[in-house]
Formats: sequence, structure tokens, C-alpha cells
Amino acid sequence: MILLFACCFSVFCAESATPIIPEYHPQYAQWTLCLQDMRTHWTKPDRPVVAVHDLDSNHPDFPMVVQTLQQLHFLPKASDTHESVVDVLAVQNALKTLQNMAGLPITGVLDGGTVAVLNAENPILVEKIYRVQKEWQNMGPLPKRYILCNIPAFALDVMDQGVSVLHSRVMVGKIESKTPEFSGFMYSIVFNPTWVLPRSQYKVYGPLVGTEGYYWNHGKLLQKPGPKNHLGQIKFLTRRADAIILHSTHEPELFDHPERAYSLGCIRVQQFQDLAEKILSFDRVSLSVSSILQKKIQKDVTLKHPVPVYAVYHRLWIHNGVIQYFSDIYDHDGVEKSANVGKNRGPVVSLFQKPKIKNQKKQIH
Repeated sequence: MILLFACCFSVFCAESATPIIPEYHPQYAQWTLCLQDMRTHWTKPDRPVVAVHDLDSNHPDFPMVVQTLQQLHFLPKASDTHESVVDVLAVQNALKTLQNMAGLPITGVLDGGTVAVLNAENPILVEKIYRVQKEWQNMGPLPKRYILCNIPAFALDVMDQGVSVLHSRVMVGKIESKTPEFSGFMYSIVFNPTWVLPRSQYKVYGPLVGTEGYYWNHGKLLQKPGPKNHLGQIKFLTRRADAIILHSTHEPELFDHPERAYSLGCIRVQQFQDLAEKILSFDRVSLSVSSILQKKIQKDVTLKHPVPVYAVYHRLWIHNGVIQYFSDIYDHDGVEKSANVGKNRGPVVSLFQKPKIKNQKKQIH
């Protein structure tokens, strides 16, 4: 994976080979603990040995399979969940994640290859964890507060001192209009926004002028604020030359879909009102978001302290100590094998250098 940030720092102590856990890197910390627990399990001399058998909650070895998957971080530990009983479906899904990571056929079946990974260290699985750790190390120290969107997870988190204080589902770009990996700054929030359409969409939406709020103004195609507006009720401006922004949507029902690659490249946020309130609280701005939205009049708020925004493409993730492995929605695995990988992943903007923006009046969505 290409590096997202130009400013990196050394991740190893000068006096030893002990890696430094960069400040506010919860993913790095969780993966470090995960790998430690895996190796503790694999090297424990008296560990239970899992055998091949059909998954059945009544099978005498089923509790041992559950316990092993918990120790390897493919199921939540009993102390981390309110569920006292783990069902067969949950175990099958956990096995599929393990099989995916280990390069095995993804069946959810407790076959010979899967049992081998449960009982002994798998080099493919470990190498993938090393790689994701290295990616987080290469990001350098993160700020105290930032917004993190993981594209293949269709998810966004507002981070405050290494803790997620807001989690939201998101939609990302379609295959033909991929959301790029980037880092930048959120510097403004616009309530009840007008959509200034890019010229690429004139043929699509030009015929709708006079309906759904579309109109021409000095040769530009716009859409008025309202329930049909493609930006929804709020847009969050980032310093991006390609006009990639975060915003709400006029199609909230799409958030119920498990995979949500529907936009023209922008990031659509389900919890947009909560996001606005959280960012304004960071900026110590006292505004009633709901009152502003009810007035249905456009209002721009420039942030005194722009908030860093990261859009990353991590298929391998760990949430509350449990490993997740997401679909490769943009076929990055294939792209990374080509010589043109740098041309396919989108422009990169350094977090520490505000890009010069000539014009950001047009936003895709």
C-alpha cells in the first residue's frame, strides 16, 4: 500500500528494536495485542488441540473451537459481550475471516487447513498483520482529534485521544468513481447547502431543470436546498482540489445496504447531524444544528480549528479486539500487483501541508 503521508517518523527506539506505539494509534495498539495473544496461544504447551469435525453447538468440542477463536481475536471474548452463547453462524463467519486472512478457501467449514491455522502459527496470516502494523507506523504521530474513514468498511469514526467518540456508516464512490485515499482538513460546515454540479453531470441533470430544485445561473447548473438535494442537509468541506467532500444524502435508505459504494466519489455520512455537532463542539461553537436545519436557509460556518480528515483503504481492521476483513471493493489487491499502482489510488495530500485550492465551488457527490 502506498504511504498516505509525506511526514513520517522513526518507529523504532535508537537503543533497541522495540517498536514505538505512535500516539493515538488505536489500530496499531490493538494489532500489537492481537499478535501477542495469537503467539501466546500457538506456543502454549498445554493448549487444547482443535480437530476436524462438523460444526454443531451440541458437539463436545464446540466450546473449545469458540474459545480458540476468541483467543485468536476472531470472536469477541466472553467478557466483552453480553451474549452468553455463541451460535454456529457466528463461528462460521469467524472461520471465514480466518480462512480469508490465511489464504484458504473461504467455506466457514472446520476442515484440515483451517484446523492447522487454529493449532499452529500461520505465516501468511502473521505477515498480513505485520503489514497492517507497518502501515499504521508509517502514518507517523496522529493528532489529538481527527476524522477517520475506512473506505472498504463503509465506516467513519471521529477520534478523540485515540478513542472513537462517534461512529457512522458511510457511502463511498462507485467502482467508476472511486473515493480516493487522502488526508486533508475539514475547514467549513455548510447547512442546507446548494449543490453546484460539476460539468460532467450536466447531461444527466440538465433535463431536470425546473424540477427537484434544479436551475441554471450564469451558465452553471445548481440545485436548491431541499429534500431532493443530493448533498442532503449538511456538507463538510475539505481542502481537496478534486472537490471530494463529506455530506449527508437525500437517499438515507441506502445506508441499510451492507455494501454502500453509491456516490460519485464523495463520502456520504449517515450520522451527519451528530458529526456536525461533534465538530462544532471541538471548535467551541455554540449552535443549535437542528434549529439551523429547520430554517432551510443556507448557513456557512468556518471552523477556527480545521479538523484533520483521513480516508484510508484498510481491508484488514480490528474493532473492539475482533478481526474484520472487508471486501476489496476497488480491487486494490489487483492494482497493487500492477506497475501503475501509484496512478490508480488517487492523489495524496500531506496532513502537514495545507494544499492550495484554486476553486472548490463545485462538488461531486
